[in-house]
Amino acid sequence: MTKPSYFSFRNVIYASKIFFFIILCCLISCHEDDVAVDLIIHNADIYTVDPNQPRAQACYFKRKIIFVGKSNKVLHEKPRYQGD
Repeated sequence: MTKPSYFSFRNVIYASKIFFFIILCCLISCHEDDVAVDLIIHNADIYTVDPNQPRAQACYFKRKIIFVGKSNKVLHEKPRYQGD
């Protein structure tokens, strides 16, 4: 008696790749969206030295500048503050 064709080695490998991809997608989608930051500056007048965006109202840092832009955008994103 022969095995049904859906138990072939190629189908098992294909199914395991699909299963691995689904698990990987689930794990990636579970990441934390919040950005832990060291310093938040908002409601300020910041000179950026960037000709495309010479002035900004807010920025936040995590060892380097992560975001520069308007205060309402920084407050809307609500990054977690990790400072003192």
